[in-house]
Amino acid sequence: MSGREMIFVLFFLMIISNICAQNNLKEISEAAKYFKEAKSLSNADNGELWGVKLYGPMMLAYPETRLIIANEPDNENFLEEINGVFVGILPDELNIANTAFDWKGKKWTMVMMPLPEDQFIRNSLIMHELFHRIQNDINIPLYNYTCDHLDKKEGRILLRLEWEELFSALNSGNDERVKHIRSAIILNKYRMKLFPEADSLESRMLLNEGLAEYTGIKLSGAPESVVNNILSDKIKHAEMMPSFVRSFAYISGPLYSFLLDKSGIYWRTNINETSRITEIIRSAFEIIITDDVHDEAQLILNDYKDSDILIFEENRAQKQIEKLEYLKEKFLGKPVLVLPLQNMSMQFNPSNLVSIENVGTVYPNIRITDNWGILDVTNGALVSSDFRKVIISLPDDFNQAVDLKRIETDDWVLELKDGWLLKPGESDKNYILSK
Repeated sequence: MSGREMIFVLFFLMIISNICAQNNLKEISEAAKYFKEAKSLSNADNGELWGVKLYGPMMLAYPETRLIIANEPDNENFLEEINGVFVGILPDELNIANTAFDWKGKKWTMVMMPLPEDQFIRNSLIMHELFHRIQNDINIPLYNYTCDHLDKKEGRILLRLEWEELFSALNSGNDERVKHIRSAIILNKYRMKLFPEADSLESRMLLNEGLAEYTGIKLSGAPESVVNNILSDKIKHAEMMPSFVRSFAYISGPLYSFLLDKSGIYWRTNINETSRITEIIRSAFEIIITDDVHDEAQLILNDYKDSDILIFEENRAQKQIEKLEYLKEKFLGKPVLVLPLQNMSMQFNPSNLVSIENVGTVYPNIRITDNWGILDVTNGALVSSDFRKVIISLPDDFNQAVDLKRIETDDWVLELKDGWLLKPGESDKNYILSK
């Protein structure tokens, strides 16, 4: 390239950069403000909470335009520096979500825009996601499985009453606090007896999302009275959450963790992937509980027999029977397309999942990227329990040509990479995706 051509290219790039800066001036200014807030919160903690500083590579993502604004450059010069931040368009094969992920030579925190207007809620969200970026460094691995038993009436009732006891403990004096914690642990242990698989599942989710949510609130800068209000609102609004199978730890984690802060022990030092938060708090408050908690749990349940929680959950259980029958028919009784999950990344709402026992979990809205391409679902997809396949419904009259790269129905859009085709499945009306 000649010198004259080089000058022309540089001039052209400068024009594009100026246009980009002008078009996204509001977003760039907004991002710089949020980065400054996050760094200030991290500096205030100075690594005291977990032994490492939380602030690091971070980007804000705008779902509608896929614009990303980062606080530092990537290692492959993909992002362009504009006014002190680094701007680009996220490739389609990457999902936009509140998450931590590896990209362009760095491990990033991604936070979806727009952020909440409330300062403490916004700070809490950002610090929560910053925790996910460093959690592997402190021996708390990411964990994304669902707690399907928390979609059942008994599981939900015991969980919600456990929250009631934990919140009462937070707002009680020493003797009463121990009493409420003991009741919470009894309800927890009784749930584990009813659902033997629950202990491992819940414990891992508590470490993953529970400690992240605790970290977010703890480092949000909120005073104790505001923290109390945040936790109170979480419990009050719980019944408006369609499902607890992935979202329960956002409530349980902070409740247990803030109580541990009140215990006087420095409990975070030895947390790792095998830790049981309920056992740590039982030990911290010197609570003795026998293995057989049935009778004590029944006494606690009897105290709540006329509560709004039990009334709500009884009504919900009846409606859930109808919903499950509809979903089983949609994904197990009607024509479907089955896609293999090999190297998947998912973007979804953790608060509205529905479990189908011994089959999998229905995600009402989900975007999946995998080796075969991109699936964007707006009206339900069934992900198998072993995360090896995803099932989506087909219209009754579906007769799709097998060589299309983009397939669209009322429920989903599928964009396929070269080499992937739809083929007839075991049933004449079913299809599978194959290479």
